[in-house]
Amino acid sequence: MQITGHDGHTLEQAWAQGPTAYLAVSIPNFFMLNGPTGPVGNFSLIDIAELQWGYIAQLIELVRSGQCQEVSAAQSALEAYDVARKEAARKTVFGSGCNSWYLDAEGVPNTWPWSQQRFRDEMAAPKLDAFVLRCMPRGVCRQGRAPLAISPSRNRWSAPGSEIRARRAAPARGPRAPSGPSAAAWRE
Repeated sequence: MQITGHDGHTLEQAWAQGPTAYLAVSIPNFFMLNGPTGPVGNFSLIDIAELQWGYIAQLIELVRSGQCQEVSAAQSALEAYDVARKEAARKTVFGSGCNSWYLDAEGVPNTWPWSQQRFRDEMAAPKLDAFVLRCMPRGVCRQGRAPLAISPSRNRWSAPGSEIRARRAAPARGPRAPSGPSAAAWRE
């Protein structure tokens, strides 16, 4: 199956150096369940898929509801996630010198290196600053002074400009891990 993004790049090209995915669910312009870097050897695949689907569904809802035309993981978020993931993965039992199919070409485990609770927390709600949201044609997007923000209870947003990086609204259920696609946000 040939998968091609809106910019003409194929999945094969994106994964030329090895498969990876932001939070194991997304690369720019593509979503998947149980993707590379996921906790496939650590937790139940059914639980993982259900959590991932809930996460992806929240992003799809932005498009379905007309709030944006496209939603895509930012390349910078994917890169920062992968740097932090590899650093943490080297410290797991899979990175301790064993032979395993989880190891990539560099000998680094290509799996989720953190706890199940952290995975659940990450899947609870997308950090929209890790995504690029593209607005619909003029007149559809609601214009406002505030940077793009999603209200978890109202699922509404406003933004100046037609293509922006989103900023995550404060969660209704309490604090989340630091937002932003920097590697520092991924360190525990």
